[in-house]
Amino acid sequence: MHTTDGTFIGTVGWFGHPESAASAHYLVGLDGRVVQFVDEQDTAQHTGHEPVAGLVAIGDDSPNLTTIGIEFDDGHDPHDVVRPDAQYRAGAELLAGVSARWGISLDRDHVIAHRQINPAKTCPGNLDIDRLIAMAGDVAMAPEPSSPPRLVVLLPARNAEDDLPGWFESVERFADSVVALDDGSTDRTHQMLAEHPLVEVLLRNPRRESYVGWDDSANRNRLLLATAAVAPDWVLSVDADERIGADDAAALREFLATDALAGFAYGMRCLRMIDDDEHFDRDGLWVYRLFAYAPQLRFPTTRLHFVPVPTAIPASCRLDTTLRIQHRASLTTERR
Repeated sequence: MHTTDGTFIGTVGWFGHPESAASAHYLVGLDGRVVQFVDEQDTAQHTGHEPVAGLVAIGDDSPNLTTIGIEFDDGHDPHDVVRPDAQYRAGAELLAGVSARWGISLDRDHVIAHRQINPAKTCPGNLDIDRLIAMAGDVAMAPEPSSPPRLVVLLPARNAEDDLPGWFESVERFADSVVALDDGSTDRTHQMLAEHPLVEVLLRNPRRESYVGWDDSANRNRLLLATAAVAPDWVLSVDADERIGADDAAALREFLATDALAGFAYGMRCLRMIDDDEHFDRDGLWVYRLFAYAPQLRFPTTRLHFVPVPTAIPASCRLDTTLRIQHRASLTTERR
């Protein structure tokens, strides 16, 4: 058992850097989120390499080889942090599952603090290991299947009535809900958004006769703030003139359920579609749109042409994927 001596996102970012030379199998957030970095059967670099006398359960090898490391988020306050019930519940469920899979006894000889291996450490801070063990003992040993991750799509739109039918057809393949903003449309955009069952939150700016006054940052930050009412696991921005194909939609859902980690922003290849849905400009670009939701996230304040990634996620934590977005604004000569 470890404590992070740092934030959840900071820990994810640090473990993502090869130069850290550190890793753990799991991280449990203060809000109950759990992410996995290393398979349980593989070695994580979380305890140190020197054998430890007196710990019979570990043996005479490097403790890294015979332990599973679980980090507990402490918000950079390891000894005075108030650890919510959500963190203890999530940690206990994780501990019960590990115990069941490997036949590890739920006692203080087998569930140990990092400082028991390295006395120079005070890790895991004020984490109550006895409470964790007691709660894990009350959890059913066979872990229940987890719910699929909940994905919300952010949509700022203006005069998009021609695009919306195809947009909804695309988004229905992968999104659980939509948070939308109508930026002063003069057509049926607002009505179409209001009538679609996938739209869970709908915002509106006063009607304007032209695009003058468009503030993309203000719009997208309003959308991100409103997302709190939906409380998703993941957020993705997809504009009205963009589509995600069926194969990529399925890959997106699989990615979120398996390999995606909080603390990173994920990039997709943006294809400028030419003439039809099969042809595109080879000079595509990368757009970073996908990230795990957390309260208090904010986008940059640049009015136009910024990357819709929260400022809390540094550029070093942007990762590319094989997922693709079809950009249809270039589809015809008229649109171009």
